[in-house]
Amino acid sequence: MGTDNGEQNSFGGFLPVGPVRDNDSVHVWPFRLDRPALFVDKLKHFLSPDELARAGRIYFERDRRRFIVSRGLLRVLLGRYLDTAPDRLRFGYGACRKPALAEMPGGCALHFNLSRTRGMVVYAVTRRGEIGVDLEYVRPVSGAARIAGRYFAGAEKKRMQMLPEDKRKEAFFRLWTCLEAYLKATGAGLSCLPGRFGISRAPGEAARPLVYIDGKATEAAGWFLYEFSPATGYIAAVCAAGSGSAGGAPLIMPLL
Repeated sequence: MGTDNGEQNSFGGFLPVGPVRDNDSVHVWPFRLDRPALFVDKLKHFLSPDELARAGRIYFERDRRRFIVSRGLLRVLLGRYLDTAPDRLRFGYGACRKPALAEMPGGCALHFNLSRTRGMVVYAVTRRGEIGVDLEYVRPVSGAARIAGRYFAGAEKKRMQMLPEDKRKEAFFRLWTCLEAYLKATGAGLSCLPGRFGISRAPGEAARPLVYIDGKATEAAGWFLYEFSPATGYIAAVCAAGSGSAGGAPLIMPLL
């Protein structure tokens, strides 16, 4: 069952009219989660009993509404790509609770990931292969040096230590979002990381491969990273299967 223009218009016309047929690109969609009550109520009708139960267990109303919006928008967005009604989508969960579509309507493979924090969510969608995305709000982190020492490669730690004190916090989160996006793409957790993590180029550059984990390029072959900032104070990274040249850089949509 496909979506219609009436439903499209009810969401402000900011989502693509499905289906989207693009077999190689990576699309990244950032959204603000604080929405009017009517918008939240409409999205709530798309959620599964399991999602509604999860929402009901969230104590604070603001956080509960944000969860409903994040799951509802995910359903609407994926429904556009698959030309399927949002409430017909079924999700499963893999290792480390990575979400995936339990069924592919029409046999169309579609991979996605999402990350939300501080009133914002980012979705990454592609038909290319596995994908991960991480979003962080830049803030002071207790024990940042200890975390860096445990998970980041020596070259990355040295690069951070050479920065002025006021630049280290942002540098930490740039690398941390890359690490989290990589782990989410591979479906692993921090406990499964085979060694200390490093990237090939300075943060802020365009898509590029991950070149080493414990100094070995082979550990991270077949993935590329792209960093971006969806809004002031936020840092995000997307990690997707394939080389950085395949399909070009991700298409980052405007913040909505």
